[in-house]
Order: sequence, then C-alpha cells, then structure tokens
Amino acid sequence: MTSQTRRLPPGSFEAFNGQLIDHVKEHPVIYDFAAEGYKNTKEKKRAWEKVTQQWNEDLPESVDVDFVQNRWKNLRTTYGKKKKHPPSGSGANGPEWPFLESMRFLDHFDPQRHQLSSQSQDALSDHMDDEGEIPGVASTPLVTPKRRKKRAAEDDVIMEMLRQNDAQIGLLAGMNSRNHHFGQFVAKALDEMTVAQQKKTRIDIMRLVESASTDRVEPEEDEDEAMLKLAGLLLLKRRAILSAMLARRRRHLSVNRRGPTNLRTDDKRFMKYLRMKPATFDRLLFLVEQQLEQKRSQCNNITAEEMLVITLRFLATGASFHSLHFTFRLGVSTVSMVVRTMCTAIINALADNVHLPESENEWLEVSQLFEDRWSFPNVLGAIDGKHVRIKRPENSGSLYFNHKGWFSTVLLAISDARYKFLYYSIGSYGHHNDSQVFRDSTFGRQLEQETLRFPPNRNLPMTDCCLPYYFLADGGFALKDRIMKPYPGMQETDNATFNLRLSHARRVIESAFGILCARFRILLKDIETDVSLADDIVRATIHLHNYLSDELPFDPARITVDATQTLEDAPVRPANGNRPTRSAQRIRKQLTEYFVGVGAVDWQEKHVNRY
Repeated sequence: MTSQTRRLPPGSFEAFNGQLIDHVKEHPVIYDFAAEGYKNTKEKKRAWEKVTQQWNEDLPESVDVDFVQNRWKNLRTTYGKKKKHPPSGSGANGPEWPFLESMRFLDHFDPQRHQLSSQSQDALSDHMDDEGEIPGVASTPLVTPKRRKKRAAEDDVIMEMLRQNDAQIGLLAGMNSRNHHFGQFVAKALDEMTVAQQKKTRIDIMRLVESASTDRVEPEEDEDEAMLKLAGLLLLKRRAILSAMLARRRRHLSVNRRGPTNLRTDDKRFMKYLRMKPATFDRLLFLVEQQLEQKRSQCNNITAEEMLVITLRFLATGASFHSLHFTFRLGVSTVSMVVRTMCTAIINALADNVHLPESENEWLEVSQLFEDRWSFPNVLGAIDGKHVRIKRPENSGSLYFNHKGWFSTVLLAISDARYKFLYYSIGSYGHHNDSQVFRDSTFGRQLEQETLRFPPNRNLPMTDCCLPYYFLADGGFALKDRIMKPYPGMQETDNATFNLRLSHARRVIESAFGILCARFRILLKDIETDVSLADDIVRATIHLHNYLSDELPFDPARITVDATQTLEDAPVRPANGNRPTRSAQRIRKQLTEYFVGVGAVDWQEKHVNRY
C-alpha cells in the first residue's frame, strides 16, 4: 500500500481504536501463535494490508500499513501494562482504559497460558525478571516500593501545583473569564464533598488537565473533552445535566463532523460512510421518523438523524456496540437501544418493499425478466437458504448449533432476476436444513396448498410442450412441480446441460446474498446480540437492500470473494417428503430436452464439461 501523508494528529485516531481491534480479530494470523501461516511473512503482510483497507473505511483520512502496525503495537503494549498492573493508589478509582475488555481476546492466544500451572502463575512476576516477557504481550516494570514512592512524590508535586493555583485564584475574581462560571460550578461541587473526597477529586482534576494539555488532539476537541471529563468527576448525582452536555457534544462531533453534515458535499465519502447518497439518506430519514414518534421516550437527547446514522454505521461496518460507544459518545446500552429501535422502525417503514406478487400479471413480469436476462423460461424466482452467525442463545441447547460447528439462524429468501428479494424468512434453528426450513415457512405452506395466484401453464418458446411456472433451487430442496433442482451427482451431457442452465439462472439469489453482505458487513461477523435483535438486524438489512436496489443499482461484478463466502449454505440432508414426484421428474426431463434442442444458447457447449 502506498504511503500517504497524514494531516490528522495521532490523537484524532483514538476514537477509532475499537474498530481497529475488531478488524485485527478477523485475522488470527496476526496474533494466534497456533494459526496456520503465523510464521509466513507473506501471509502476515496480506493480513495487515487487509486490516489497513478495512480500517481506512472507518477513518476520515487514509493511513498506511506502517501506521496501523504501530497503532496495534501501542495497543498491545498498553494492554499488557493494564492487565498485569491495574491502577493503584490515588488513581485506583479513575476511569478504566476503554479498550481493556476488547483486548482480552488475546488471553486465549497466549502461547504459555496453557503450560503454566497455578503455582507457576503465582511465580510469573519473578520469572519475568530473569527469563524475559511472554511473547506477544508487552511487559512493564513491577510496582515495587521504590515505584510507589515515586508515585507518591508525583502526587506531592501535584498538591504543590494546587497550592500555587489557589494563590492565583484571587486574581481571577471579577474577570470575565470564559471558564469562570465553570470554575464556580466545580468549586461548589467540591464544597459539598468531604475533605478526603475533595483531596482525591482535586488530584484527579489536575491529572486530567495536565494530560489534556499535553495530548496532541485537535484544539477545539481538546478543551471540550477535558470539560466533559471534569464534569463527569463532579456530577455524581447530576446525570441529567451531564447527559445534556454529552448530547450537545455528540451532535457537534459525531454527526456534524464525522457524519452526514460535513460529507454531504462529497457523495463518494458519504457513500463510503453510510452506504448511500445524501439524498437517499434524507428520504429514508423521512420515512423512519414517522415510525419513531411513539418510541423516543428513552432517547430524547438523541435525534432521529443521529439514531439513523448510528444504526446504518453499525449495519455497514459490523462495529461492536463498544466501538460505537466511543465513536458517538453514547453508553453501550444506549447504542444497543438505538439499534434495536431503529431496526424496528426501518422494517416498518419499508415493509412494502419486500413482498410476493399478488396477481398473475405481476408473476408474469417476474417470469419474463428471468427469461430475458437468464434464458430460462417459466421461472418465478430463485430460492435458497443461508446461515447467519449469531452468539449462542441462552438455554437453547443445540437448537441453533449447525453442522459446521457454530451457532446460527437460517435465512430463507427468494430473489427476482434483478437481485431484489421477493420473500424472506428468518429465525429458523441453525441445525435445520433447507428443505425443513422451506416446509415450515409461510411461503412453503402457501405453495403446498396452492393458494398463490400463479399464472396458468404455458408452452415453452417455439414448442408445444406445456409446463407450469416454478422456482429454481439447489440440491437442498425437494424436486416438485413448482421447485426445479439440478440432477444429483455427475451427469451425462444432456443432464449436465440442464444443471448448467439452472445454475446460471439460479445465480441471482447467490448474487443477491453477495450484494447484501457487501453493503452490510454486520453479516460477515457473529451478531453479538440476543436472537430477537439478531433477527431484526437481518430483517432491516433485507429491507434496506431492496430500498437501495431501487435507488442505487449494484453491479454484482463488484462483489468481493469474502462477501460471497460469508453466508454459509444450509446443510443438504435427506428429509421426509423429499422423494420427487413423477410429474416433477417429467417436467425436468422436458426442460432438459428443450435446453439441448430449440432452447440451446451459444455459450453452453464450452461450459457444459465443467458440470
């Protein structure tokens, strides 16, 4: 990757450390000593380039690989210090390092972790002085009595600074200082504390001011952040005031500076940030605002625009709630509530953009488009089932545990020829196969009961062979009059030709899933929420996919390999009722004869040997 000049100071990247940690976790070759390729320099280089590319999508300005590696090295060093030596003395009750929990995943990849007994763990500190540090985890000097004396001396210096500051306070009396009223507020809060609390709080304040004055951050951000942190030390029982201050700060930084406002003149950057253009965002905001009127009581300080930005950013990047908590200056539980509320609003606002055709003419339009684009007659849609990764639900046993060895919920969907979803069903247990999920779905029952208003049978083009309309599926489904699937196993030329033509036309559902994942990268990761919210997240992405397909058509050629491999196929296992009927076999045979006869296309012969 070509090195680029960074105009932003290093401190400006602090809010994006959470996203960097999430991206690194996706590449075990960087940190897992047991991973295949860990000692392969080329593999590591490719992994770092991928992490840099992913992190640049989150940042307001691009950085190079060296910068990302140094940032990660600093994070590991800090984590090693924080983990081995928690704050003690006057700083013990201060704020915890914000990325401590996010970095704990490294503990599972400690090469000596499983080799040390409890006794040797107790003696680890002594061992470190003689034998060096554990590879991959930065070390820090032990907290010896000498270091404690040094810290005590530092506290004495701060107390002396406080005494000097007290002597100068009188000089400010009567002056119209910009911080004069804030100083009075701080003084009043200190007066209400005990002597011990006053001493500790004043020391914490001085440490905070000293730290803020030396950190290299943007000047206007420096002062505001310091003021908010000072208020946080003092407003022990004034949470409403602090909430209002944070809301004003969030509107200025997160939405105006990092969100839509400053990007509205740059469609490309806006698209990169929220996966849509400003005009598309505004139309969506108008639709969801009407759904939020009855659901805003718990987040009155958060505007509908902010809620939509937070949710779209979550869906687009797959960032954890902890990462969004730092980016948008909101509590983790508040971010979770915002995402839950907004996903429901999106589903309700866009409910009409995912639906099956309701008349024969609408079905005929779908079929005609399939025939024009994919040279496959009488097709009403392509159907498939995919696994969506979730965390293990509580008290669920093995219901969500799939055959691949992880927990999932199954997404069943039908796509038209333009990669738009006509139908979806989400929430089936991960251990179910395609055919079982299909039978239990509302669409499966409607198809079985013949309650859908399909067009009457028609002749194949240029023939007198009259066939019904049907859907295209893979080998996981049962062959039926309304469900066409490929011949199993290796086939002779004619059957292989049918399999080729069916695979070519059925590719639309695979491409639809690929586009869905390319737009909403939350589907590339485990959804770390309860099952109910995970299902709503998937529903919201489906409706947004169709909304964006109307506004911003997506070229399937832009789908990355990673995106198409993310959603795993539901397992192909024999199920009761999967035995094909004679009429279904006859329909497939007639289609086979059509494709090797008058329905043949120029390109099929040179590709048929692959099947």
